[in-house]
Amino acid sequence: MTPREPNESTDDAVWRDLVARLESTPGGPEAEASDDPELSDRDRVEAIFRNQPLRPAGPRDYEEPEDDEGFDGGAGYEPPEPPPLGMGDPLVVLAWLGAAGGPVLLLLFAMFWRDAPTAVTLGVLAGFLAGVAFLVLRLPRQRDDDGAEV
Repeated sequence: MTPREPNESTDDAVWRDLVARLESTPGGPEAEASDDPELSDRDRVEAIFRNQPLRPAGPRDYEEPEDDEGFDGGAGYEPPEPPPLGMGDPLVVLAWLGAAGGPVLLLLFAMFWRDAPTAVTLGVLAGFLAGVAFLVLRLPRQRDDDGAEV
């Protein structure tokens, strides 16, 4: 397809017809722009396109309403001091050490200490089973909330 050669006589007529139809549209932003005789054609066209949405409004186009005078934006909130890391129920900590450390220790025995005494291996296995049993028995029996809490 070859580019069309500009035809001065028909292009000007088409352009004038288009401008006349746009100016005759009632109630549009172009009516406001055409009321001012000092505006150039370019300013009128920019006024038309400035007031037209280029894309539909989306969720990121939301603006915060300015009438919320009682809302401080969370500026006065200070989170509570977190508990120290080393503080916990000693039995629970010991049970977790047995439940998590038992298999790791048995794996290390299998890799590095093949001739470990049977009593040591059974002791580690008993510590693992006791830790798991303690943690399972400490689980709550029923839920005391509706599940809406995080």
